[in-house]
This record gives sequence, C-alpha cells and structure tokens, in this order.
Amino acid sequence: MTVLKSPSLTPFKTDVVLLGMGRLLDRLIQGSPAYEVKAENDGFSLVGKPDRLDEFSDLVHEAVDHASEDFVVFPTSDGGHRYSRMFVVPLDNGTIR
Repeated sequence: MTVLKSPSLTPFKTDVVLLGMGRLLDRLIQGSPAYEVKAENDGFSLVGKPDRLDEFSDLVHEAVDHASEDFVVFPTSDGGHRYSRMFVVPLDNGTIR
C-alpha cells in the first residue's frame, strides 16, 4: 500500500490518501481522458467530456454497481441514457471522511 500526500485533496480532514492496488475509488479520483475531476467540499465531481459520454457512462454504471463502504456516488443523466456528471463521496467506515 502506498501513502500519497496531495494538496489537491484538501477538502478532506487529512491530506493523506491510502492507495491500494486496483481500488475503484482510487481509479475514479485519478481521472481519465473521458472525464475531469474537480475536488469539492465532501468529495469529487467527475464531469464527463461531451465527446466521451458513452465511455464515461460505462464508468458511472461500474461505480454505481460497486459503491460500498468505501464511497457512494450520485450520478446525473444527460437527459438520455448517458451520464454527464457524477459526484463521488469517499467514506471512512461508513461516514464521510
């Protein structure tokens, strides 16, 4: 397990994030070419890029299916069958970090 200090994660009570191998939460907040990550007070907004909403929507479905004691998600539809935004709230033992 790697310990990473990041000033971009200042909305949380700590600036230390534990990164485990392959955890979905870690992948979500690292970003991808399909979306941008914006730090918020209690989590992160993931904003899908307009030309990659199908790829972003697949990721949203995966996050919804695998949300657990590590995080919860609140997706926003683009009005069709795709998603344009997702708010991710990391949890620590079932409570907001």
